[in-house]
Amino acid sequence: MTQDLRFRTHEVCNQPAPLAHYNAWTSDTALAEAVAREGGGWADHELTDYGGLVGGEMRALGVQIPPQRD
Repeated sequence: MTQDLRFRTHEVCNQPAPLAHYNAWTSDTALAEAVAREGGGWADHELTDYGGLVGGEMRALGVQIPPQRD
């Protein structure tokens, strides 16, 4: 019997779909409001661009490349 079959207990069906085309900045209303309240509204355009990067391209790399210990 293979290891996969020995330890298989049940099928998990209640997991959310993977995030796709996710902007980490525009999706976080509380963070955006706090930054604007504290005078950081000038950076909204840059934060929107960066939020798209970390929620998309960089997030995909983080999932593909596991952490490594030195």
